[in-house]
Amino acid sequence: MNANDLTIGDLVCIEAGDIISGDGRLLEANHLQVNESHLTGEVESIDKSVEIIKEKTILAKQKNMVFSGSLVNHGTGKYIVCAIGMQTEIGKIASLLDNTKNRKTPLQKNLDTLSGQLSLLILIICFLVLILQLFVARENILDALMMAVALAVAAISEALSSIVTIILSLST
Repeated sequence: MNANDLTIGDLVCIEAGDIISGDGRLLEANHLQVNESHLTGEVESIDKSVEIIKEKTILAKQKNMVFSGSLVNHGTGKYIVCAIGMQTEIGKIASLLDNTKNRKTPLQKNLDTLSGQLSLLILIICFLVLILQLFVARENILDALMMAVALAVAAISEALSSIVTIILSLST
C-alpha cells in the first residue's frame, strides 16, 4: 500500500517482500519476520508476534509492533496503523536530523582565524607597497593602485581549505 494513501486506523495486510508503510500494532502474525535494521542496526530479521508487552520496552524488543520502512522477510500478518509520516519512528529520526545545528570543528575554527590573520597581513603589506610605490618610486597613483590590488589578489589564497583537505588526506 502506498504510504500517501494510509491513515491512522487502517487495517493493512502484509506478506513477504512488502515494505511497511506506517507504524502499527500487529493483530495477526503467521511466522512473520521483519528486517528493522534501519532503526535498530540489527542485520537479522526479528520474529514478530501479537503478544501483549506489559512493560515499556525499547524499540528493538517491541515484538508486537511493525515500523515504517521495514521489510517483511518471511510470513504474513495484519496490523492497524498507529502512526504515519513524521509521527513514525523513522520520521522522528528525520525530524531530529532536521533540527541539528551545524557546528564548526576546531580545525575549521583555526582555519577561519588563520585566514583572517593572513588577509589582514596581506592588506597591510599591500598598503605598504602602495605607499612605497607612490612616495619612493614616484609611480603614477593609478599604476601604484593597480600594483597593490594585483598583489592582494595574488597573495590571498582562496584555495586554503582545498589545500588543507589535500594535505590531510595525504597524511592519512
